Amino acid sequence: MLQLQGVWIHSEIKEDEEKLTAYFRHNLKRKKVHFAILSDWKDDAYVLARNRIIAFLLKRAFGLTESKRFVSNDYA
Repeated sequence: MLQLQGVWIHSEIKEDEEKLTAYFRHNLKRKKVHFAILSDWKDDAYVLARNRIIAFLLKRAFGLTESKRFVSNDYA
C-alpha cells in the first residue's frame, strides 16, 4: 500500500520557483515528503511532486489545475 505524505501551503506571496524546486528536490527526503502544493481557495495550484503519476493523482483527487500564479522567476 502506498501512502503519500506532503504539504499544502496557502500563501499570499509568490515563491521563487527555482529555489523552491531545488529545495524540494535536493533537501527534503524523497521517502518522507512526496509532494508540496501551493494554492489558495481557488482550483489552481503549483504542484511539486516526486513524479508525474503523483502529480496527476493529486490534481485529480483535489480537482486542481496547474498554475504558476504562486511562483515567480523574477527574483534577483
